[in-house]
Amino acid sequence: MNKCGLKSPQQVIVLLCVAVCVGYMIFEARVLKAFRYPQMLRDYDFVSHIRKYTPPKIGQDLKSIKLRSTNSVQTQYDGVELSGVLDDYEAQDQMPKKKMRAVVIVASYRTGSSFIGQLFNQHPDVFYLFEPLFFSNWPRIQGHPVDKVVEDLLLCKMNSMRDEIRHAHLDALQNFRKQPTFILRKRLRQTEVCMEKSLCFRGKSKAICTREMCRNVSSTDCQSCPAPSPDMMRKACLNAEVRVIKVIRIEDLMTLKRAWNHPDIDLKIIHLVRDPRPTLLSRLRLRRTEATGKIVEATCRRNVRIQKQYLTNETEFKWLEGIYKLVRYEDVIENPLLFAEKLYDFINYESFIVNSELKKWVQSSTKSTDHNLFGTSRDVSQQKLKWRTQLSMAILNDVQETCKDMMSLFGYKSIGSRTQLYNFTDSLLVH
Repeated sequence: MNKCGLKSPQQVIVLLCVAVCVGYMIFEARVLKAFRYPQMLRDYDFVSHIRKYTPPKIGQDLKSIKLRSTNSVQTQYDGVELSGVLDDYEAQDQMPKKKMRAVVIVASYRTGSSFIGQLFNQHPDVFYLFEPLFFSNWPRIQGHPVDKVVEDLLLCKMNSMRDEIRHAHLDALQNFRKQPTFILRKRLRQTEVCMEKSLCFRGKSKAICTREMCRNVSSTDCQSCPAPSPDMMRKACLNAEVRVIKVIRIEDLMTLKRAWNHPDIDLKIIHLVRDPRPTLLSRLRLRRTEATGKIVEATCRRNVRIQKQYLTNETEFKWLEGIYKLVRYEDVIENPLLFAEKLYDFINYESFIVNSELKKWVQSSTKSTDHNLFGTSRDVSQQKLKWRTQLSMAILNDVQETCKDMMSLFGYKSIGSRTQLYNFTDSLLVH
């Protein structure tokens, strides 16, 4: 018998085993239980985060940390099983202390919204995102509600946009496996490109095409740069004085009320409209189908609905007073620099001025002969008249009848004869 009262080596081994078990139980209680939802560990997206995720330190108070998990369809990406998404945690003390100036440009497809967005994107104090809701109207995407995504983006929380891209990719992948059609193949490729870059249309935002973001940045394109991390984009967003997002996928202004209600967001809404006749021509140049006319009709109804939300006396929409501005595309292209000043005044940010860089961009963009249908460079003098020479009276009569409410509400004159159609000195705008 030894000094500890143990009679044999077997008793020593048993004692050591008991000590190891007790030690593990203490370790589990103090550390592993800090992760209160074990499912999150199983749902972790190792593809994107395994190299950059830093778990909380032992003993760290997790009450100050937000964890969000998102359920998604179980599938595979690059051979790795995915059963969900666990966002990077964001400490609450990283939230901004002052109100964040934010602008949402609400527009429709082929109405010149990209040009309006560039009037902000060219300013060095702006963090601009082009169509961050690109996938939000796809069917069966189980991501965050659109109003939550908008709020997060205006607060510089880039995880919501990344989640939408992931959900869209998983949705497209699942549907393509069931039915490998050309359209679904195209959607799958779109989501793959966006996944690779962490966002869609990166090259259209100057704030995330800087040399800090990409050392090999080109003066015209940065699509070849490595994907920026959410932390990099969040930092660039927080360092900007104004955050601007341009969207064509918001059907109702009530979608933006959640962002307006947030105490840290100073929101402004710019509602862009365009004459439905050149809008129709622009759509026909992209895709001439029987559905094109119906799409333009739906666009007209949507713009009327949005404007009436602002004009109504109902208490439900009183929050729009002082933060909503209607803009006609035709008024902008008459004098883009003058209108840029008006938009800057609307934001009410004293240091916003029309700088030399914006002047240079406007001059080159409004005199261009670029034929890229998705570009922002146009010869304005030709663009204003093109639809009057390329649309027949029969088509004009149809669209004017279909969109008569919108044309009346926003001050667009109807054309009643060929003589009036080809009288280019006759303005078709009501001032």
